[in-house]
Amino acid sequence: MKNDILLKQLEAYIAFLRKLDEREILDLEKGTLKINFVKQRNTVDDINVDSFTYSQYVMEIQSKTTRDECFNYFKMANLQKRDLEGILKYIGVSFSKKDTKHKLQTKIIENTIGKKLRDDAIINK
Repeated sequence: MKNDILLKQLEAYIAFLRKLDEREILDLEKGTLKINFVKQRNTVDDINVDSFTYSQYVMEIQSKTTRDECFNYFKMANLQKRDLEGILKYIGVSFSKKDTKHKLQTKIIENTIGKKLRDDAIINK
């Protein structure tokens, strides 16, 4: 349990560091820039949008070739409703809190590989 939490925090830190531009990295090396951490509690309504993790999910989904493969991936990954909402937020798709898990999965699929599949169908017609 503790290792999982530490691993998540390290992934978030690495994602943050990857977003730094070259100048900021040089400033870090010189010691003219410092990164501080703040310990704070999240509210219940906060969705922790960890773009590094969500981008991994999206890349995995985009690597699939059929909708069924995507649904199988969702089953295997055992993503919770909150995770699906985070992915939709990451790709910029609106959703309702009343949406079911299946509907959220469908929205993700249609807005990632669904478009590609439709385009391929038109081109190969």
